[in-house]
Amino acid sequence: MISKNRLIFATVLCFAAFLTLALRAAQFQLATDPRLAQLALRQYRSRVLVLPQRGPIQDRNGEPLAVNVEVPSLAANPKKWKPKTSYLRALSRRLGVPYATLKERLDSDRSFVWLKRHLSDAQVAFLKEPPEGLWLVKESRRVYPNGTLASQVLGQANIDLEGIEGMELKFDSRLRGESRVVESIRDGLMRPAFLESAMPESGAASSQTRALQLTLDSGLQFEVEKLLHAAQDATGAESGSVLVMDASTGEILVMAGVPSFDPNRKQASPALRRNRIVTDGFEPGSTMKPFLVLSALQAGKSLQSRVWGGMGKIRVQGHWISEAKEDERFGWLTLEKLLQVSSNVGSAALALDLGAPRLMNFLEQMGFGSKSGIEFPGEISGWLPQRKQLPLHTLASMGFGQGMLATRLQVARAYAAILNGGWLVRPTLLKDPEFQKAFPPVRVFPAEHAVLLQKALAKVTQEGGTGLSAQVEGYRIAGKTGTAQMIDPRTRTYSQKDYIASFAGFALDLEPKLVVLTVLDKPKGSYYSASTAAPLFKSVFQAIASRLNPQMRTHVAKVHKDHFNSSVAMRSLKRFLQEEDSLTDLGRRAFDPIESQSSDDRVWVMPSLKGLSPRELARSLKGHSFDLEVRGFGTVARQFPEVGRHVSDGDKIVVHLVQEP
Repeated sequence: MISKNRLIFATVLCFAAFLTLALRAAQFQLATDPRLAQLALRQYRSRVLVLPQRGPIQDRNGEPLAVNVEVPSLAANPKKWKPKTSYLRALSRRLGVPYATLKERLDSDRSFVWLKRHLSDAQVAFLKEPPEGLWLVKESRRVYPNGTLASQVLGQANIDLEGIEGMELKFDSRLRGESRVVESIRDGLMRPAFLESAMPESGAASSQTRALQLTLDSGLQFEVEKLLHAAQDATGAESGSVLVMDASTGEILVMAGVPSFDPNRKQASPALRRNRIVTDGFEPGSTMKPFLVLSALQAGKSLQSRVWGGMGKIRVQGHWISEAKEDERFGWLTLEKLLQVSSNVGSAALALDLGAPRLMNFLEQMGFGSKSGIEFPGEISGWLPQRKQLPLHTLASMGFGQGMLATRLQVARAYAAILNGGWLVRPTLLKDPEFQKAFPPVRVFPAEHAVLLQKALAKVTQEGGTGLSAQVEGYRIAGKTGTAQMIDPRTRTYSQKDYIASFAGFALDLEPKLVVLTVLDKPKGSYYSASTAAPLFKSVFQAIASRLNPQMRTHVAKVHKDHFNSSVAMRSLKRFLQEEDSLTDLGRRAFDPIESQSSDDRVWVMPSLKGLSPRELARSLKGHSFDLEVRGFGTVARQFPEVGRHVSDGDKIVVHLVQEP
């Protein structure tokens, strides 16, 4: 029989034990233990790296060129999911991932592995109800909605949304933004289920500021790329390029190259991805002759200064320099005529006359031999030979654009200086209102020399010039052809069959001032620029006129009796009026006089001017002294006063021109 004392002792002991456990439990439940709290947090909380949405790329009008879309990817927890072999083989076939690769990933001791990134709709349908331990994760994928459009400019972003080429690479940090680490609650499969820390309210705004707006016009880029593909097919050229630049601002509206690639597809050869306009050098050939003439003007010569054409060829240090065609034999040539007929011999003679220091200094001032500073990775500086101990035959060859390397961008930039009045602008692909303040243009030659060169280059596209096929009806086109031999990589000498054809030019009297450069590499058959690059220029300019018709305008031209203002447009209209012998009566509208009036106060009946071209309009005005205002370009669509109204000397006539579709 248990004694009373023992019973009391056992009772007290049990009560003490119970109280101890209760107090300990209360301590666990109510008191804070940092160590235990940390252990608990580690079971269901983790720190997650949150990547912001990659900023979109847009054209100058806000049209998307590169965007993000949400796509599912497949992930697994190898610690939770051990699939049967049959299911894993079926999954391998559906995903297009080798069975051995899937098995290796699932044999990992990690709690998270990727099985396939960026699934197709069919693959997602197969995984509509994935087993435990296997789940779909939403990711962002970079998409280029226009496929190959401007792909060599845009470049690519990889599967992790990192820029690896082109503008995607150049502005990668801006497009990616800043990553943040946030606290996350995990579910039973160790997947992030809830992010405690939301993105800051400024997140949306910062995403907008990371958008990259380019100077490209996607609609015009599309049209030009079609024309470039057609020209490549027609000429059999190995590759081709077109560049359209605003001569006043340096903004690039079109930068096109063929062949190209689709950045939505991850596999493409380096040759297809390369932006030749910026990263490749070429011998520009005769497109360099205007800068030879500009250098001569800088030295005090005039367009009427003469050089000897050698009657077809000259010999310099044992090397023969001849004209492009055997039947071309020129004697004395003015500098203006030298450009019009594109004489190689005359250019070589002029280069020798100027000397290496003067010519090389001017070419360097024009930006040749140095990078332009455009916002694009991989730009090269081109190459100019060392002026010290420069062989005379190399100097002579440089007169017609051989013996040096330039980029297509450098050539277009130099022509922009001719069009804008002698200012060297910095080319840009980035639409930025502060760009001009940050990089102001630099004057490289006087405005009067620019006007002289414009006049000379306009004759290149007229009868007797090498660029006649670049002429566009209704416009004053100025430019220069270029056909240069390419280096044969095997013999390291000039090839007798491979050429590069180019044409650089612009329209006078139009705003905005746009320079167009067209280049075709290794055209088959007729390789001369006149039959390859020049017709491509014509097609491109017509596309420009059609695309930018509401934005482009002719300079206002006013005609007064015995008075012409000094604008370029006015000189153009004056030229029309003076070319009476070359104008026919075709399309002319006669101003019928009102009878029984004195000769001092003549009055005429206003005819219909609808459908007249600028030349026909000028012919109709011959002999009158009206105050004429011309708006737009193309042919006359509207007029004031209306048909049948009476007009007299000094009355204002307003015509609106519209480009025909």
